[in-house]
Amino acid sequence: MEILYPTFITVVLMYGWFETDAFEVYSKTLNLNWFGLGKYQSEKKENPMFDYHTHLLMRFPDSFFVKLVTCPVCLMVWVAPLVSFLFNGSITFPIIFMEILFSWGMFFGLKFLVKSSDK
Repeated sequence: MEILYPTFITVVLMYGWFETDAFEVYSKTLNLNWFGLGKYQSEKKENPMFDYHTHLLMRFPDSFFVKLVTCPVCLMVWVAPLVSFLFNGSITFPIIFMEILFSWGMFFGLKFLVKSSDK
């Protein structure tokens, strides 16, 4: 259980960030204009296929932080240890490596299942 709960939390957070528009919806609801969200919403009206991650990459092309938060593999490498530390209170490297690996597998497996169910 030491590895499962943090892995599930990481996967849910990553799925919410990469596969939904939850960040945009909550930011709009709470009237927060983070990272050019207002400009993004006007651009999205013109091009409905435009997503927030693309907007961030186009607006801040040289930002390490933006590149990090728009890459699922990269972000999980940082989020998984943080979630594990918050959940377990300690960090042990074998557990972190397994959690990162399981998070990647579960996240991309979940994406595959959702996309295959849409057919």
